[in-house]
Amino acid sequence: MNDTPDAGLPARLRHLRKTLGLTQTALARRLGVSNVTVNRWEHGRTVPGPAARARLQRLEETPSSGDALCGTGSPTPPPLPATALVGRREEVAAIGAALTAARLVTLVGPGGVGKTRLALEVARTFAAHFPDGVRWVALADLADPLLVPEAVARALGLPAADIPATERVVASCRSRRLLLLLDNCEHLTAASAELAAAVLTSCPGVRLLATSRAPLEVPGEQVCQVAPLDLPDPLRASDPAAVLASAAGRLFVERTRARHPAFALTARNAPAVAEVCRRLDGLPLALELAAARIPLLSPAEIATRLDDRFRLLRTRSTVVAPRHRALDAALDWSHDLLDAPDRAIFAQLSIFAGGFDLAAIESIASGVDAGDVIAALGRLVAQSLVETVDGGGAAPTRYRLLETVRAYAAEQLAARGEADAAGRRHATYYARLAETAAPALDGPDQVAWFDRLDTDRDNLRAALAWFDAQGETEAYLRLAGALWRFWWVRGALDEGRRWLTAGLLAGDAVAPSVRARALTAAGILAREQADFCTARSLLGAGLAAWREVNDPEGLSFGLVSAALAALDAGDHDAAKLGYTEALALARARDDRQQIALRTFNLAVVALARDDPHRADTLLAESLPALRALDHRFGIAIATFATGVVAARLGANTTAESCYAEALTRFRELGYPDGIALALDGLGHCHRIRGEFPAAASSFAQALDLWSMRGLNHRVAHGLQSVVLLSIDRGQWRDAARLAGAARSVAAGSRPCYFPLPSAAYETSLERVRAVLGDTAFAAAWQAGTTLSAAEAIASWPRLEASIPTAPRSRNVLTPRGTEVLRLAAAGRTNAEIATALGIGIRTVEQHLTAAYAALGARGRADAVARALAAGLQLGGASSTPRNSGSSSR
Repeated sequence: MNDTPDAGLPARLRHLRKTLGLTQTALARRLGVSNVTVNRWEHGRTVPGPAARARLQRLEETPSSGDALCGTGSPTPPPLPATALVGRREEVAAIGAALTAARLVTLVGPGGVGKTRLALEVARTFAAHFPDGVRWVALADLADPLLVPEAVARALGLPAADIPATERVVASCRSRRLLLLLDNCEHLTAASAELAAAVLTSCPGVRLLATSRAPLEVPGEQVCQVAPLDLPDPLRASDPAAVLASAAGRLFVERTRARHPAFALTARNAPAVAEVCRRLDGLPLALELAAARIPLLSPAEIATRLDDRFRLLRTRSTVVAPRHRALDAALDWSHDLLDAPDRAIFAQLSIFAGGFDLAAIESIASGVDAGDVIAALGRLVAQSLVETVDGGGAAPTRYRLLETVRAYAAEQLAARGEADAAGRRHATYYARLAETAAPALDGPDQVAWFDRLDTDRDNLRAALAWFDAQGETEAYLRLAGALWRFWWVRGALDEGRRWLTAGLLAGDAVAPSVRARALTAAGILAREQADFCTARSLLGAGLAAWREVNDPEGLSFGLVSAALAALDAGDHDAAKLGYTEALALARARDDRQQIALRTFNLAVVALARDDPHRADTLLAESLPALRALDHRFGIAIATFATGVVAARLGANTTAESCYAEALTRFRELGYPDGIALALDGLGHCHRIRGEFPAAASSFAQALDLWSMRGLNHRVAHGLQSVVLLSIDRGQWRDAARLAGAARSVAAGSRPCYFPLPSAAYETSLERVRAVLGDTAFAAAWQAGTTLSAAEAIASWPRLEASIPTAPRSRNVLTPRGTEVLRLAAAGRTNAEIATALGIGIRTVEQHLTAAYAALGARGRADAVARALAAGLQLGGASSTPRNSGSSSR
């Protein structure tokens, strides 16, 4: 090439690059320029300067591509890493074991996960097993698949010849015992697979270790998935030792100290380091790029800037490969291997929060034929851009993106100008799902639907947030109104109230029925948190709104909910009137389910009036009807109420049987409040028989469940149970003090399900007063009123300290299993637990399954209750203390 620009330069440059078998990136490296510059030259946008032209001319004068590649040089050993491997010891051993069982092992994983570095460590560790050595074949810079055999021949040090390169490789290796490392096969998978198959067929002493973002699909191939590094324990993020105990934390700190020796991990910066590790998914490349930003930025400043991670995480180093100089470049490498339909699907997957299933993908996919969606998804999984999560049992397979991959895909979606449209399709799909689920949550399939919504909790939140951001208040409130029962049964009362309150404050320009449902739903959740004043206001407004709408089912919903508020206030007449009107509406529609449920409600009013015989008659009518309808929740709560009636009538054996059945059913539903109520009832059965340790255990489990959920009105109920147990045991001062605490914590709530009528409880307290005397009783009572709910529970002298009992196992679960269950107890979804602990969703599911099996539990709430019974401490699950009397929640 001369110095005179000519029109044929772009074509000549492309020809030269392809002749040498180089990518634009590889040619740029040889010329000392960027790949963007080479791209501009090849498209005629700019021309090389004199120095670059001179280097180009020297390249043109080099031998042909085949000679250049094969030459007569020495064999190519693996490069020596500049830094020590952090973590991965178990993976190294596992891959070494895999190489003894299979002759081709492929390390597969997303960009930046450290496949090459891991392969180098395996080669170093097991080099002694290969008498003829280890040979390194770097394929990243090759663009032409025909040059793969030539690259292998060159790595083996074979001279150039007229014989095809594959034949030369096979002939050279037929009697040798060596390890071939094929690095970065993903863009040349077919050629790499063909070469590997030829070697495996004819060279029994050769084993191959490949790195790729997709399997080679060669018979006999053993695929090893390379996962990100394990993350710091989120429950010990302020402990430097705990952060360093994780491979991700250790890598970040070691790479930071290599550049900035003065850096020290302290209790002040450890949480920020843990957050950086979590936000970057434990990807080694991302962590190394982040470490390079210190001391320019502190760990906390890096963490706050990770929303723009691709701009932040870059390096100007010319020593490392271009695809490792920036986080987005590593993902560009994978993205460039996708065809147009796969790129479209990949970008649209970023709209999901947490995980998703095939039906959801098919619903939001645009620009791709329906039949191509599953094929595209398969290719994305094969390219390690999408992770598969086993749904377990009959549940559909689910998928997820690492946060970093999702952020990259979101940028692609925005660049395509499709973010708003995809967001609408996503929000519409999940709104439709919730509205389909809403009636089913009150029917025989309710358990399956509760689980379904629980699985997609993150996506439902994202849909609510999208409608909110678009100002689509009616769609927002429709979705929130459809989810109230899910939030109620699965214990997400705080969250449900926040969503509903925000929508109600957004304006009144919505359909009257939508607003009426949202008002009623918000009132129910407020009532469940003992925010009775707010609940009465919301439920009253909801009932008034329903009376303006021609919707008998909606009116019944409003009547029943308002009646519940009246019951809380002790207005039994108003409660009976509301339930009776709702029952009449149900009978007018011949709605058997509503007739059975409203009859049950009237039984509750009878219990509140201390009329167990009337309650018994009504329950004898409603419970069989609910069983015939297989209404799981109705059966559970009516069975529990039947136990309360039996207890009040002195039939302790019948009561215990009912409570035990209710406990099983509540556990199946995953309804923590019901589980605690049934445990409390069983405690009274034990107490009446004088089985004080068993009673104490049941009361303790119930109290712990209510306390963890911040339900102070239920805690007050549990404290009253403990008061009666203390009286039975002659602990008079404890009884008076805990009674004072119960009155203070109750904040005016009225427990309706108490096995004894309130008059009997008050009579028991008078007995305490008579024993202690007025002065001592008043002093103990006053001391109790100063205690918070948590302090009252902690002050209870549990029986284990004074009465010998069978030791409770504290080793039912592994430490990690206990952490998973602790977060589950706090209401976290599987996706949230996975993010918090830095593990995969599938791993979370495996821990929960193991916990259920170890504890004999049927679901989350049941597992939490049984873990508490086994002596496990789960009370630290909730990081935000809650005061159930607050109306601002």
